[in-house]
Amino acid sequence: MKYKAAIFDMDGTVLDTIGDLTNAVTHAMKESGHSSDFTVEEVRHFFGSGAPVAFARALAFESGEDLETIRKIGTASPKDTPCHDREVRQEAFTSAEMTEEVHRLTEIFSKYYPDHCEELTRPFPGISEMLDHLHEAGVRLAVVSNKIDPAVQILAGNHFPGLFDFALGTTENLRRKPFPDMVNKCLEVLGVDRDDAVYVGDSEIDIQTAEAAGMDCVSVTWGFRSTEFLHEHGAECIVRDPEELIRVIE
Repeated sequence: MKYKAAIFDMDGTVLDTIGDLTNAVTHAMKESGHSSDFTVEEVRHFFGSGAPVAFARALAFESGEDLETIRKIGTASPKDTPCHDREVRQEAFTSAEMTEEVHRLTEIFSKYYPDHCEELTRPFPGISEMLDHLHEAGVRLAVVSNKIDPAVQILAGNHFPGLFDFALGTTENLRRKPFPDMVNKCLEVLGVDRDDAVYVGDSEIDIQTAEAAGMDCVSVTWGFRSTEFLHEHGAECIVRDPEELIRVIE
């Protein structure tokens, strides 16, 4: 076995969550009097760095910024200014009022989403079988996600019962990805050395997270980012289906 542990991102990696995320963003924006007609394809570009960044991007898109520009919001590397749960890179805002609006939208979203996170969400084809295979082979499995922790616990427990040894979403005391804090906590709980673990994700944030944690990374093509985008952002190992992922891990 090449790796003793595999740590997975959640949104766009093990679960197709974009429908419920789109509905939750729409709800929060509508409740706050903003544009609420975003498409699923547009919302794909909002997520990856957590809900506060998603709403910073949504507000920027509402104001006329293009998708290429908004993807840069909140994507500072671990060497740059930290992005905590209530902080987003300064260029995302024009005023303190805008910063507060992101906080307000995030709070509405955080109250709404856990109760509505399973209406459209499903595992991607072949994911459950892949996780079951790795679990039976003795690989330690975990989820580390920038999704809010209550939703991570609900989704991991309901869709993959008994398969994950550890699941972690954003919390107050750990910096979110791409900082290595959450992954480091996961490795500590699993009792696995980082050289024996691989991080699996679908976005540039996951590539940055693995690099910051000193781990190997596998990028998947079925999530929120295109294959071309992943190549442009440094992906060195890309898989196109769960069976190929099994072969890489084993």
